[in-house]
Amino acid sequence: EKIKMPVMGELVQVPGKGEAIVIGDGKRTVVAEQFRAVRTNLAFMGLSEKKNSLLVTSSISGEGKSFVAMNLAISLTLTGKTVALMEMDLRKPKLSKILGVSKRPGTSSYLVGKAELKDIVKKTHIDRLYLVSAGPVPPNPTELISGEKFAELVEILKKEYDYVIMDTAPVSPVADAQLLQNYCDISLFVVRHAVTPRVFLPMV
Repeated sequence: EKIKMPVMGELVQVPGKGEAIVIGDGKRTVVAEQFRAVRTNLAFMGLSEKKNSLLVTSSISGEGKSFVAMNLAISLTLTGKTVALMEMDLRKPKLSKILGVSKRPGTSSYLVGKAELKDIVKKTHIDRLYLVSAGPVPPNPTELISGEKFAELVEILKKEYDYVIMDTAPVSPVADAQLLQNYCDISLFVVRHAVTPRVFLPMV
């Protein structure tokens, strides 16, 4: 009742340390089924191969947006679709380490002309999932993603892959997510019990 926006789903918090990847072919855990439900609800909201880009953000660090972005991306690959997962928290990238690929070169390298597209889109150990890694931490992430070259990159990925998912920086410390939402068809805002400060809920 605090948020006047559609809720795509609820994910249980698994006790203990937990795995970073909780969905896979044949996995029938509660959280895996909940990710499938979120995938279905996003389709009802219009996510499709025509409107195929999704941004995942949250208010502060530690709310699980990278976890959500990655598992949603894997969930889509299980339907036979190709997914480009963009590691767009250029300041604190997490996905390349989890997925076991090098973050360099990456998006920041491409945007300053030091890498080609084939260098920054990396196959992962998951079929049909490709990671567009972050690259070296740039001094000016916000300026880089405001430029024409980034807009062109997103358009290329939207054409080449069935779905594009962006994992972004949190919205309260920096402006990156607000800029990135202009490139995406749907924005998904992650709220975590006992972590998200109540004061940030109106931001949704």
